[in-house]
Amino acid sequence: MSFVSTLPAPALAERLPSKGRYHDIYFAALLLCVAAYGLTGKGFAYAGIAPFFPGEIMLLAGLVTFLLPFPSLAVFISPPSILLAMLMVLTIARTIPFIGIYKIDALRDTVIVMYGIFGFVIANLILEKPTRIDQAMRWAGTFFTIYGFAAAVIYVSQKYLGNVIPHWPGSDTPLIALRGGEVAVQAGGAALFGLLGLKRSTLAWVVMLFLGVVVVSAQSRGGMLAVVVPLLLAAVLTGRFKALFLLMLGVLPIVFVLYVTNFEVPMQSDRRTVTVPQLVDNAASIFVTTHSSDKTLDDTKAWRLRWWNKVIDYTIHGPYFWKGKGFGISLAESDGFLGTGGVGPPLRSPHSAHMTILARTGVPGLALWIATGLAWLWTMGRSIYLSRRRGDDLWSRMLIFVLCDWIGCVINSSFDVALEGPMVGVLFWVLFGSGIGLSLAYEALCRERVAHLRAEANPW
Repeated sequence: MSFVSTLPAPALAERLPSKGRYHDIYFAALLLCVAAYGLTGKGFAYAGIAPFFPGEIMLLAGLVTFLLPFPSLAVFISPPSILLAMLMVLTIARTIPFIGIYKIDALRDTVIVMYGIFGFVIANLILEKPTRIDQAMRWAGTFFTIYGFAAAVIYVSQKYLGNVIPHWPGSDTPLIALRGGEVAVQAGGAALFGLLGLKRSTLAWVVMLFLGVVVVSAQSRGGMLAVVVPLLLAAVLTGRFKALFLLMLGVLPIVFVLYVTNFEVPMQSDRRTVTVPQLVDNAASIFVTTHSSDKTLDDTKAWRLRWWNKVIDYTIHGPYFWKGKGFGISLAESDGFLGTGGVGPPLRSPHSAHMTILARTGVPGLALWIATGLAWLWTMGRSIYLSRRRGDDLWSRMLIFVLCDWIGCVINSSFDVALEGPMVGVLFWVLFGSGIGLSLAYEALCRERVAHLRAEANPW
């Protein structure tokens, strides 16, 4: 499967000089890093010695790719790139005053935006050598095949074996520490890959992936939405309703058997169990506060809403309208929400990336955050439209995959502390940069095709 070769014009990459072995190695290492986050979660994130963890090391190594040769200017002048750069400048401005007070915490809090450097890096690497798209697709197919079979097993096993899983030297973090939302995002990506026909899907793979989705959906409402919404959107954009319908027909018997047998998997470290009624409770609690039979679902939802309302009060309607509280301060402590509604450990930031941006940068920061996302969606939507109109089906499906997988990250981060860490944050910005790189590369290759056709029509 080759994306560059789907266009009849000479591949742009064939006319570009080699950019050095380092860039190829870095591109492969970044893909492996994203895969490691997906398989081990926080376990891989804490491999190393503070503050030199994989995410930070890859970020610094990525900056080196900008040194030689000079990066493509196209990466920086696209609308989403310009808006992201403006948001980064604002983030730095709201961090510098607090470094002396909060030190490393101030820098750590900025990753929700500053991991956007990965977006610039990956977009530049794609434009620099479009054949890397093929490499990424092959590796993604292998990863999603493995993940489909392993997601449920890894997630459930770590809950039962948490006490015996080895820890990183000098750390209290086990080698595998996955949260439901993180698994849901990766499982959703695997399901999208299969639905869009970017990999061959066997019945065994579909069943195991479905079990993984069931397990995490019982633990995370945001995770449930992060799987369902992107799949429905992909079906709408591609017209693959039949494939989605057949998938539902295949899993309904499994759901029925689990329901009539009252199948239950108690999760050792969580209050929720994996049952079909629990899935119904999770889905209902998203929309109705008092409907759920599980009181903890309503409590955590109400707790989030109270915190979000307080953030809105002191920003949109209060003294932090223009600047927010800055980066470094613990919002949980400052806002009076050190607990988590009785569930889970204390946190530093609200269970929403959007609320975190609003609280730390004020309304101007939130406006830039939203504008950046909308500009990216417009860029992706335009490229998808053009690829479908020109009959480049393979490009269209790839662009739709990146779009829908990114939306899955957005949904998960809207209900959880996700982009504030590398497990989902790195994936989010890699997809963001991939979308920019793919869109610009596709437009360049299409211009090559037009020029080639004109040259054939008028050889003189």
